[in-house]
Amino acid sequence: MPGTVVRVAEGLTEGTRVEAGQPLLWLEAMKMQHQITAPVRGVMSALHATPGQQVQPGTLWRSWRKPLKGRGERRE
Repeated sequence: MPGTVVRVAEGLTEGTRVEAGQPLLWLEAMKMQHQITAPVRGVMSALHATPGQQVQPGTLWRSWRKPLKGRGERRE
């Protein structure tokens, strides 16, 4: 569903560690706000979302590296 980025979580930048379920950003679509959370634990490697930005379904707005068990990290 198309929407508008309303807010990005405070301090969320490239290199930020996130936990599964942690709020990342809020979208407004059809006059309702939707909280978008991290599906898995990882490290944010890129963030392509800014408040006011229009997004469409399938828009790439983030990427991250997912930690492996005791073996560094991998990109997801």
